[in-house]
Amino acid sequence: MNEYYQWYKEHHICVDCKTNDAVKGKVKCFYCLQNDAERKRKERETVEYQEKKKELAERAKRTREDRLKNGICVRCGRRKAEPNKTSCSYCLAIRRNEMRRKRNGTQKNRKQRGMCLYCDNPPIKGKYFCKKHYEMEVELAENARKYIKPESIKKRKLIMWAEMQYRR
Repeated sequence: MNEYYQWYKEHHICVDCKTNDAVKGKVKCFYCLQNDAERKRKERETVEYQEKKKELAERAKRTREDRLKNGICVRCGRRKAEPNKTSCSYCLAIRRNEMRRKRNGTQKNRKQRGMCLYCDNPPIKGKYFCKKHYEMEVELAENARKYIKPESIKKRKLIMWAEMQYRR
């Protein structure tokens, strides 16, 4: 089984249906990715999934409370929490860096600063991406267009038009 998977992966063929080309950077074709997304969406709507989600949330809450009582870091549970804090110095530093990166590196901020949406390089004139990322976006769009049926495009346009009319 593993040998077949590797062979399909190396030859850029979908590992699920084994007929279509895999999407660039993925191991499945566009159709199989859509089917997986639909299946997962339906699974998330089930009662069992919702119950399991509540159960996991309750367990996480109990774990956090236990860690707080014992003076252990609520994030990692490995080190002692800093005085008057709920996390250890290591986790606090990680969180601080995450917040700093989130504040400074969001796509909105990059767009306002005139940077590529993915990196800090200047974008191509009239675009939101640098040359490297623009080529990647074009390639992904071309790959997606191969699998989109013309009738589904017409249907999407009709839906979009109806929504625009409804908003007026």
